Amino acid sequence: MNESIGLNVMAAIYVFAGLMHFIKPKIYLRIMPRHLSNHKALVYLSGIAEILLDIGLCIPILKVISVYGIITMLAVFLLVHFYMLSG
Repeated sequence: MNESIGLNVMAAIYVFAGLMHFIKPKIYLRIMPRHLSNHKALVYLSGIAEILLDIGLCIPILKVISVYGIITMLAVFLLVHFYMLSG
């Protein structure tokens, strides 16, 4: 697959996932660790971060920063998913 096409598909999927934070926030609120405060704000902030980082993938000057930001975001989300599975 062409790298540009794959990158655009990945960015579109992540933008969709980021938008879902606003469309269906209850899904994300259910998996938030209880020890964190202000769950709704965190869900919205993570949606905004996801959307912005994914748009950055399509802007050449921001691509590298966005890649590292997405890696960091996925590592944090992985911790949340471990919490969800352990509860």
